[in-house]
Amino acid sequence: MANKTFVYRLTFDPAQGSETGEMLAANEADARRQLRVKYVCTHLPGDTLLIEKPVEDVTGHAHESGSVKSAKARQLLHIMADHHLWLKNGKGGKRANLTRLNLAGLKMPNAALPHADIAEADLSFADLAKANLQNVNLVRANLQGANLQGADLTGADLSDADLRDAVLTGAKLKGADFWRANLIGCKISPKALHMALSCKTT
Repeated sequence: MANKTFVYRLTFDPAQGSETGEMLAANEADARRQLRVKYVCTHLPGDTLLIEKPVEDVTGHAHESGSVKSAKARQLLHIMADHHLWLKNGKGGKRANLTRLNLAGLKMPNAALPHADIAEADLSFADLAKANLQNVNLVRANLQGANLQGADLTGADLSDADLRDAVLTGAKLKGADFWRANLIGCKISPKALHMALSCKTT
């Protein structure tokens, strides 16, 4: 199995700043294992961020060089770190604003981005399985073919979003807004969809 490139950011001591870099690993678990070995620790900090760089653009967008993808991944890590700080105490950091960004093919399962603004972003074919996306603004976002299996989309605004062929099995959808969203080919249980739409079923 070919190795994948991961961009990482972790902080052991806020006073000394964060460690960032890139590494090759078979998967996220292997990347975390390598980081534990590299930094000689039993457990990584709870807010450690890992992003797998897309190998290719499956959506037909213009090809980007490795350096451009690296820059985007590092930018996203900084945005997420600021967002985590903002969520933690509300006095520092900044709410994540990913509006209109090209995040196609992004692989970030278990991401924690509650309350983020991701309106009109391109997340086609992204892997956000089990991500925390509570109360996220995804208005007019492109989620075509995205993996949202087991994701928490409670209270998320998905109005006018493109969810064609997206995977939403096991996702939490209570209070999610699907107004005029395109759900053609979307993998979602009828029961979950009815609950999200507050449909009355017999």
